[in-house]
Amino acid sequence: MPRVKNQDARRDALRTAMRRAIAERGPGGVRVADVAREAGLSPQSVLYYYPDIEELVEESIANVHGRYADQRQSAADALERSEDQLRAVVEAGFPSSEDDEHLLVLFQSIGAVRASHTLQVSVRGMVQREIDLYQRILEVGAARGEFRLAGDARTIASNLVALEDTYCAYIIEKSGIVSHDEALECVLSYARLATGAALLPLRAAS
Repeated sequence: MPRVKNQDARRDALRTAMRRAIAERGPGGVRVADVAREAGLSPQSVLYYYPDIEELVEESIANVHGRYADQRQSAADALERSEDQLRAVVEAGFPSSEDDEHLLVLFQSIGAVRASHTLQVSVRGMVQREIDLYQRILEVGAARGEFRLAGDARTIASNLVALEDTYCAYIIEKSGIVSHDEALECVLSYARLATGAALLPLRAAS
């Protein structure tokens, strides 16, 4: 059993190393040597655990999809009021900086997703979880009287995810179109129109 645990730990370390390499170079530019250097291993050791390097690429990207959705769920679970949950989930969807590793991987891997059925399923699962989360918050908030929804909860939830994706792309691409705070405010302004709630940014509310 310890051997299995060690192998699991080594595979997890390699996925972390691959994630860092993808964030820096994109999945198409990553070599076995890059992953080995990030992990502090030899290229032979990387290939021992992943003879097919594309499997490591797919696992690493899919891992980011899961972590991103988990992070947003955790942001909601930590709060009680629906308004606070909605605001927190919106904020959790934005990068901590232009070099946010997880979001860099998400946007750098778009080409890889197009070429991989496995990753297409994974990214659909991530987006589905995001929409489902927003929908639950909106419906519970409406039932509690915290929100006055301007439309169908599912449609509002889908629009929130789509808006976030667009603004996050602007930030990660360092396009200069909007700043982090401006992008966050744009999404929150839509959420206010859709729910009738104040939704001040958490930093301003604290």
